[in-house]
Amino acid sequence: MKKVFTDLATYRAALDGCDLLFLLRPPQISEVGKYFKPLIDMAKTCNIQHILFLSVQGVEHSSIIPHHKIEQLIVASKIPYTFFLAKRREKIPVMLILVMIMLHYLPRFQKKPILTDWVEKITGRPPTTFDQFIHDNRTNLTKYAAPPYPDQYHPAS
Repeated sequence: MKKVFTDLATYRAALDGCDLLFLLRPPQISEVGKYFKPLIDMAKTCNIQHILFLSVQGVEHSSIIPHHKIEQLIVASKIPYTFFLAKRREKIPVMLILVMIMLHYLPRFQKKPILTDWVEKITGRPPTTFDQFIHDNRTNLTKYAAPPYPDQYHPAS
């Protein structure tokens, strides 16, 4: 099943069998009430035990930023949570900003890459999709998951 963040019907299937939700707000999605509230509600329904949310520094002082509203939804859900905060760095060199734009934004407009048969030639078997990998390895992936952390902010370096 293809998981699409804007398709609310996929939320249950995506969360079913999980106990931890890592949440990263896609930059193009700012409608918190439309997408994130149903997601957090479904997390409660699916018995998610902990939410890790990649937020932004200073969000508690700016209710205009979608991350602020998402944090409020998470806190109100009563699901244990951890907010990771990306530190903003002052005086970022212009060239670094341009490189980041080229690496993260411009590839969205490129043509789909040509697929080759090299994986099968090297391994002797056809490649596996990400969905199939998760399906095949769900037990091992969840078996070694880290235990939930206490409710606190963990600034990212």
